[in-house]
Amino acid sequence: MHPGRIVVAVSALISIASACASDAVLLASRRGGWIEAFDLETLRTVSRIRVPEMTEAVASDPQGKRLFLTAPTEYSKGCCALFAFDPQSLQLSFLVKPSLSATITPSGVFTQRGNVGIEVFDLLSLKRLPTIHAPGVYRFEASSDGRRLFGLSNFPHPSLDLFDAVQGSLIASQSLPDGSKSAGAWLDQQFFLFTLQSGQAMLRPISPNGQTGPVATLSVSSSFPDCVETPYAMIASAGKLILYPSFGGKGDSNCQGPGGFAIADPGTGLVLDRFDSSRFRQIVASPDGRYLYGLEVGMPAWRRRVQILKMDATGRVIGQRDLDPDVWYLIAGRIPQQLLGQMDLSASPAKP
Repeated sequence: MHPGRIVVAVSALISIASACASDAVLLASRRGGWIEAFDLETLRTVSRIRVPEMTEAVASDPQGKRLFLTAPTEYSKGCCALFAFDPQSLQLSFLVKPSLSATITPSGVFTQRGNVGIEVFDLLSLKRLPTIHAPGVYRFEASSDGRRLFGLSNFPHPSLDLFDAVQGSLIASQSLPDGSKSAGAWLDQQFFLFTLQSGQAMLRPISPNGQTGPVATLSVSSSFPDCVETPYAMIASAGKLILYPSFGGKGDSNCQGPGGFAIADPGTGLVLDRFDSSRFRQIVASPDGRYLYGLEVGMPAWRRRVQILKMDATGRVIGQRDLDPDVWYLIAGRIPQQLLGQMDLSASPAKP
């Protein structure tokens, strides 16, 4: 397939910078049609790019040379296709449609169009690689070296599948209990699986070869919310695991359980702290593990108070940034240094 390309119009010249020079930032996309980069310390906007309306997710490659976003094509308001934005050439390249998100590793871009396998693109050339045969629709978690992909799936049945991302093959699979909720995260070279069923929360390690370790039951003073509309997410930061219910989806206003997040010790399974005050859509960690950033959706979600809360490793709020009412997506990433201070980039609606 030959990707279609469109030229991105800009109202200011961008100086040529080193291809390897990039800065760590918070990347945020919103359906109103913007990608913003926020400074990790001050939360001020350091770059802004106009993109198609109804843009969903954004991510960067590990070096910050490209951004990847999911957005409608020019002649369609339906979401979404996957595009690669190259700040050096000022081009937006179509990769595949449909796609709701992309997982970026040091060597590849992984996405899905449904339960038809895993679509793979070379990170440098954007050339399509052989599709990985897989039975489910997944939420992916990639190892830091990009060699392993764990995929959590609820369709066609709850399962955790392990893929060799280099060889492009499924190497292990295990079924998960029906009616359970799950989330996963890599901590260094160890993967951890969180499951919640009938109010009981459990944590177990799984090796890069798919071998399951002992199960630890998580005990907290207040129960974990178990609402159908509110999935769980988990990230690793500073040697700990951060667990939280993800609000902001359709119908989650009916979920009256506590929000916030819990900090768990993966070695003991003990919940060290529990914070119930906020309804987070996402929580991301700074690269050095010093800070957590929570995307607070408010109640009702996205309509009144939308904020980024900056927290230290203990969960104490030390800064905040108010956002316009809209549906946002937040992730830690990198951008080229030549984008810093640029607020006038603009992309026309894209098509394949």
